[in-house]
Amino acid sequence: MLFGVLHLNPWQFIAALVIGIFSGWVYYETKKLTLCILIHFVNNFVAFGSTYLTDAETYSNESLTELYGGVLNLVVITLGAGVIAAICLYLLMQEIALQRSKNDTNILE
Repeated sequence: MLFGVLHLNPWQFIAALVIGIFSGWVYYETKKLTLCILIHFVNNFVAFGSTYLTDAETYSNESLTELYGGVLNLVVITLGAGVIAAICLYLLMQEIALQRSKNDTNILE
C-alpha cells in the first residue's frame, strides 16, 4: 500500500500497488534486493519507453489497436510479452526453489 500511496498519483496507485506486492513477495522468497530493484527498473523503463515513444495526444485519439499499428502487431507484442513474462516467472520460481533448498540444507546441518 505504501509503495502505491508514495507515488502521489491516483492513476499510478494500482500499478504501483501490484508491483509493490509482487516485489515484496519476491524479496520475501529470495532475500535478494537486487531482484526487486530489477523489477522496479523494468517497470519504469517500460513506462518511460511507452510515454517517450508516443505522444500524450495519441493515447486519447487512437484505439489500442491503432496505437500498436494494427491487430497483428498487437497480437504479436501481447504474445511476446506473455512469453517473456512466463520465462521470467519460471526463472524466478527456479531461484525460489534453489533458495529453499539452501535453507533446508542449512537447517539440517
